[in-house]
Amino acid sequence: MEVNDTIKSPQKRDWQPGEVIEENSAKKQKLNNQSDNIQREEFLHLNDDSNIGNESDSDLDYDDLDDIVVPSDNDDFMDDDGLVDEDDQSVHSTATTVSDSSACSNTPSLTGESLEATQGSQDAAKRKHAWISQTPNLTDSPALRQSLFSHIPPTINFMLHNEMSAHQLHEELRKHLKWKLSAITPAIVKRCASNSGFRLMRKNCTDWTCTWGRHMKSPMFKEIKESQKINHFPGTFNIGRKDRLWKNYHKLMLKHGKSEFGFLPRTFCLPADTKLLRKVWERKGGKGRWIVKPPALARGEGIKVINKWSQIPATRPLVVQRYVARPYLINETKFDLRLYVLVTSMNPLRIYLYDDGLVRFASNKYTNESSKVHDVFTHLTNYSINKKSASYLSNETSSEAQGHKWTLKTLWRHFDAEGIDHSVIWEKIKDLMIKTIISAESSMVNLFQNNVASRYSCFELFGFDILLDSRLKPWLIEVNISPSLHSSSSLDLDVKSPLATEVFNMARYHIPNKIRVKEQMEIAEKMGYGNITNLCFDRRLYIKEISKAERSKQESYLQVASSSDSSLPPMGLLDHLTPDDCRQLVLSEDELATSHRFARIFPTDQTHKYFRFLEKPRYHNLLLSAWEQRYNGINREAGRAVLEGLCLGKHHLKVPANVYVKKTALGQQNIDISGLEAPQDVPSINGDKFGSNGTSSTTSSQLSQEYICTTSSESSQDSSNCLSEPVCVLNSSVKELAVNGKDSSKESKLCNQSSLKVKSNPEPEEVQVGCNDGKNVASEMYGNTQIKKNGSSEIEKNGNSDVHIEPVLQSTPVNSLTKGVL
Repeated sequence: MEVNDTIKSPQKRDWQPGEVIEENSAKKQKLNNQSDNIQREEFLHLNDDSNIGNESDSDLDYDDLDDIVVPSDNDDFMDDDGLVDEDDQSVHSTATTVSDSSACSNTPSLTGESLEATQGSQDAAKRKHAWISQTPNLTDSPALRQSLFSHIPPTINFMLHNEMSAHQLHEELRKHLKWKLSAITPAIVKRCASNSGFRLMRKNCTDWTCTWGRHMKSPMFKEIKESQKINHFPGTFNIGRKDRLWKNYHKLMLKHGKSEFGFLPRTFCLPADTKLLRKVWERKGGKGRWIVKPPALARGEGIKVINKWSQIPATRPLVVQRYVARPYLINETKFDLRLYVLVTSMNPLRIYLYDDGLVRFASNKYTNESSKVHDVFTHLTNYSINKKSASYLSNETSSEAQGHKWTLKTLWRHFDAEGIDHSVIWEKIKDLMIKTIISAESSMVNLFQNNVASRYSCFELFGFDILLDSRLKPWLIEVNISPSLHSSSSLDLDVKSPLATEVFNMARYHIPNKIRVKEQMEIAEKMGYGNITNLCFDRRLYIKEISKAERSKQESYLQVASSSDSSLPPMGLLDHLTPDDCRQLVLSEDELATSHRFARIFPTDQTHKYFRFLEKPRYHNLLLSAWEQRYNGINREAGRAVLEGLCLGKHHLKVPANVYVKKTALGQQNIDISGLEAPQDVPSINGDKFGSNGTSSTTSSQLSQEYICTTSSESSQDSSNCLSEPVCVLNSSVKELAVNGKDSSKESKLCNQSSLKVKSNPEPEEVQVGCNDGKNVASEMYGNTQIKKNGSSEIEKNGNSDVHIEPVLQSTPVNSLTKGVL
């Protein structure tokens, strides 16, 4: 009897002191890693039902199930996320007994709303790990991360749980950094946030900046403000719930076949699939192994292995899944992998995979004997279950292959010693992760579009649980939408602390926009960032709205992509980058440059092959794919130079006028001009520039009738309400048009396609902007000022009002903007 050449039996090591080795354990381990034919011959002699229905750990026996299924069995019995989500229970290990106060924070409180440091009970203090009370080490890391590109505000540079920057944030900035705690905020998150300058706030804080909490119902995301950030996307229950995961996966399996979608064990969702499961059960003679799971619980709660129909719980809904009976064993013990996937954007879809993870072992040796079918310490690998076993052995050293928990890097070293090429396994895992997220992409994108105001507000860290079978094929067990970041050992800290830090850095947290521009510049100068003029959040970078010209371009390329047989993005997509194109690419490149241990697995220059699995093509996915095709690898710096050329001209900050227009209850349209800023010497479509005198050779037909307004940023408003973006002001000391507080005689520009009239009236009047054809008239009550654009070329000033309007270009040729740069 020969062992399969691709799998070598693991070396024998005394990795669990005092453990008694069974006489036949070596034989069982060897048999577990042999080929299927040998397994059938040998294992059938062990017991009567250990392999019936599970001979090869494949779904080939179920190929005809979708043909014989009763139509009603395929109905979706869960049309909404009515049940409690998977993360709706708090996780608290022995290492996370820190209260919701800021006792773990060394950041002093600045306002009475902050949490005061309190001393817990003596029992709780004994359970705290030493790292919670340790003083962080000072590092030379900067407090802020600057963008690769001009006119992009910096983001907070997050520290590890045991580090703090010697270059502290200015007190005026920290005053606005409020991290709202929740019942499930881990100690690591609290420590990383406080070390990075955030103030830990009580749960009833309303003007919070960010939070780490439970998943919410999709409509609740509408309450999140544009400048707030939460660690979830709406709709991720579509892969976080075990029943929804199977439903979405099954649709693609039926469409594309098991050659592409054969990594999730056959699943039956009760009660909808009860008849179908009964047919399968009878076909197998009532024998075989199945694993029963509640669809929306985690940490092994409610999970058990069964081999009799009578053992199926009466609880509904319920998931019954084929049990992978031949897992790959190490030291005769079953294990699974907890891997971390970060999604920073749904549209465009951007997915990252962390380079480390956890290897979690069952605490008892694996066996197929029927008498052990109910032994959770043999068949389940969840830490929350096995830590209760008398035979569980912890591992405090992340580099050692000992105990019942390893790091992923330790497993790779073990495979190297066994002569196993783990890079092949890793590529298969990447593939199943991309396909899993794509299976629910359509639902998640729609829910995001309908419920979230800004692209800035959401990101999601997923925990993928992967099982390797005897042939080292990875199987997806489940996806966790709130993977635990609690730490019960030094090994956990070594994995989860850098994980959390990089997650927050890639999510890109901005300073709230509540500080005057002049004050921002002064603070930046004091902190050594003299080249930064804007320290705060700029909503224009994350808007979802697009102009008519941008929509026209997107629709035309989507039409080409839909009619093409090729998965490659259409040609010419990058030839003329619109402001929206520029924003998406700038954010993507900044994010990629921030990643160190996260590797981007979608998009890459090869992932266009996954487009056929999407329900429909999306323009932004095509855009990023085309960018990767042209600028991946050694060409990336050239691509970033192209974007820098556009950013220097503030091309990425041009936004459609409808971003600032909102309808009132009376049907009028109010203009919010608080976020508008004029680009300076912006090239037009044909490459000509608007000079300081406002002249241009560009014809009116080449311009969009969408405008942005430029005014002085010197405002007498209270600093708590003042934004860093320019606001319209009435300043008696200003006699000329002003831009960003500077003399307008040098910097203001007037479009020759429009005009502006400013009239003074005894009573407050409306600010009106209209097109030549009389359409799209918008108005706002603003002091004594009325602004009109009527097609003539004049400015009429009365009192102390200064206002300026400029057109937004439809698109800008890349070549004309960047030929000097490249």
